[in-house]
Amino acid sequence: DLRAIEAALRAYKPPPYTEGQFVYAAMGASISQGGGASPASRGWVYLIQDRLRAFIPGARVRNLAVGGTTTQHALEVQLPKALQCRPDLITYTSGMNDLQYGVPVEKVRENVEFTLRELRARAGAAIVITLMPPGRRFPAFSLRLPNIEKRRRNVGPERTARFNAVFRQPAARYGAQLVDIGRMFDGLSSQSEINRLFSFDGIHPCLLYTSPSPRD
Repeated sequence: DLRAIEAALRAYKPPPYTEGQFVYAAMGASISQGGGASPASRGWVYLIQDRLRAFIPGARVRNLAVGGTTTQHALEVQLPKALQCRPDLITYTSGMNDLQYGVPVEKVRENVEFTLRELRARAGAAIVITLMPPGRRFPAFSLRLPNIEKRRRNVGPERTARFNAVFRQPAARYGAQLVDIGRMFDGLSSQSEINRLFSFDGIHPCLLYTSPSPRD
């Protein structure tokens, strides 16, 4: 039951942080929240947590991501919470919902600029942000359904490239590290190969939890 899974993730309350503890704060939308993971509570944010703990015992994660989040929500709701927990590491994966739902590029630019400027000035943490993947190749966008057509147009190559420019420029200005998750499509020529990377909804990459190794 996806609603039950989402409710459980929203209800998660992390223990209080102690002075000197390594803290990882994750900002973003459903992919960071756990969408596509199996089980959902072991999404990629928690895989990073486990690998951090292999090197830094007691490292903690504060997952602030919420499904459907836009860069505006990340700015208004997640940014203050991220700053409050005094993180050492921040991942910022917002933007895909803005892209597919037609949020103007200039509005996203303002949101991303403000968020990264505040994080750099007030958090002093390492910041990692992701670029937009080629959404037109997501399985869900290949469906011929009326409610998908407009979203498919919004994730076209030209608009996606403009969004990525919005993230590249402030990332360079504020010393954030960029991760191009679209590279997972490199070398995959057929749609069937790409489809195998995704969960049943055709939107979220399929993640399977495995125990971490310090060598990974």
